[in-house]
This record gives sequence, C-alpha cells and structure tokens, in this order.
Amino acid sequence: MHNRFLLLPGFALLLVLGTLSPGHAQIYVKLASITPSGSDFTYTYDIVLGSGSEIQNGDFVTIYDCRSLVPGTNTQPVNWTFSSTYLGKTPTHIRAADSSSYPNLTWTYEGSEVNGPVDLGNFSVNATSGTTLITNYASQCHQNAPGGVADEKLVYMLAYTSGAHASRNSNRWWALLPLGLLPLGLLRRARML
Repeated sequence: MHNRFLLLPGFALLLVLGTLSPGHAQIYVKLASITPSGSDFTYTYDIVLGSGSEIQNGDFVTIYDCRSLVPGTNTQPVNWTFSSTYLGKTPTHIRAADSSSYPNLTWTYEGSEVNGPVDLGNFSVNATSGTTLITNYASQCHQNAPGGVADEKLVYMLAYTSGAHASRNSNRWWALLPLGLLPLGLLRRARML
C-alpha cells in the first residue's frame, strides 16, 4: 500500500511532461491512386505536412526504389522540384533500405516557410507497371514550436508508403514449371516401384 503512494507523484510528473512536450513534426506520404495512362500507369502520392511541422527551403521527401519509372513524367505542386537518383537523397542519421538498382523519387521544396498541418498537394510519376509493393520513404522538415527549445529543429523521418511500383510481370513463368512438376514425377516413380 505504501508503494502505491510513491508512484502517484511519478505518474503526475509524466503526465505534465507529456502534455508540455512538442508534437512530432512529420511529413506523411500516402499513395492516393494508380490510374492507367496509355500503356503506363500514373502513381499519385498525397503528401501532408503534420501538425507542429514546418517546411522550409531545401526540405524534401524521397520515395525509394521505383522499379519501373518512366523518366520525365513527374508532376508536382508549385515550389517543388523533382529529381531521380539511384542512391539517396537521404536525411542524415537515417538508414533507409535503398537499392542502387532502382531510381529514387525525390521532391525538394524551394519556397517560403509553410506551417502544418497542411496538405502539400499531389505528386506523381508514371511507371510501366500497375503492380504495387511496400517501400520506404524518408523526409526532412522542421519542428514548428514558437518560443520552444525545439523550434526550427530539423526533423527526419523514415516510414513506409502504402504502395510503390514493381517491375512489369515476367512472361517467364514457364522456367519454373520443371520445379513444380518435379515432385509429381518423383511421386509417380515411387508408385511404380
């Protein structure tokens, strides 16, 4: 009974500190749609700046390993520029799963400060496949806590998008056929013995 009374002030302190701490500054990336576009598919990402966040000139979002990118098909809102490299752009202190075999999609902000929460708009690229898979994305933004010790602090995030592009389906399914038929052949042979 005596120990319970000692825990009460500790819980009260945690509650007070938890309410005083600033929110987490983040940029959220969500695959909004995949639509056919001729023989390609348009992948549209909705990017949102979270509460307590601020985006400044040079902040960015990178979606890793676009496996079937059609170069030159990107679209983005005003004040954003697109680049595509096989490694990076990755925030410092972040270790993303990034293959040098596939290009990354990076959108960099080049404008005046924007405070969250706000929908930053739709960002899109075309790919040769409409198949999706889960992939990493990383972002850099700033903490927006006026008067606080964390105000203007750089914030990095590594998370997953709800989808990304996979390579076109292979027409070489027949190459795996012998592996599937091997157990059947062995079973038939065992029955003959």
